[in-house]
Amino acid sequence: MSQLYVESYGAGPPVILVHGWGMHGGVWRQFAQQLSANYNVFCVDLPGHGNSEPITPFTLSTVAQQLAQQISDEPACWVGWSLGANVVLALAAEFPTQVSSLVLIAGNPCFTQSMAWPGMAVLDLEHFIDNAERDVKRTIARFMALQVRGIPGFRSVLSDLKRQLQVRPHSDQRTLMAGLEILRSVDQRAVFAQLSMPHLLLLGDKDPVVPIALAQAIDEGALEINYSVIGGAGHLPFLTHEDQIVVQIKKFLKKVS
Repeated sequence: MSQLYVESYGAGPPVILVHGWGMHGGVWRQFAQQLSANYNVFCVDLPGHGNSEPITPFTLSTVAQQLAQQISDEPACWVGWSLGANVVLALAAEFPTQVSSLVLIAGNPCFTQSMAWPGMAVLDLEHFIDNAERDVKRTIARFMALQVRGIPGFRSVLSDLKRQLQVRPHSDQRTLMAGLEILRSVDQRAVFAQLSMPHLLLLGDKDPVVPIALAQAIDEGALEINYSVIGGAGHLPFLTHEDQIVVQIKKFLKKVS
């Protein structure tokens, strides 16, 4: 099995940060360093991203298995952002003894929109996938811009994000397309609704990718999902509202420890 690239900071109970589509673990660095005052924080490059070698096939199950086998020898708090939220949901379902708690940042267990569930419009996602097949680098650049659209100081955040991505190799294109296929087809609502471990979902009320209507769907479905809405945040709240997210996670971990 190929090895995953991992950076770690601090000491204490383990907290593992799992990034989203087209990114790598380096996007967490400043955020991880803040958390590391109290925790042993791991930032992992998913297979085929950054410094981690690709795996075939790249599916939620294969990725969850690799994370469970290589990252931590003890139950940990797994923090997943965007696609990473679905990765850690899959890990919680398949390897629950590895998961002491979950934090899902800007995550949606069923990424695409339907009559019964809020998400990204199917036609928009299909257009996005078509663009990625033609020019994946340009598509990633557009996706980065979308994630901070409408956020105060978005140009500075976008510039910082681009610099962070450039310090490691580009993501493997086959892996990127497999990741988009996951987003097109994923439906982990049953897992989401039956989480047995402490959890927290963090949503931005200005998120153009994971709509804030998800919170209403949770309430109307009477799902016992613990969530918090970050006012003014888009799809990158751990970058644009870093201090607020750090406080929320530390408060959550202190409560469940």
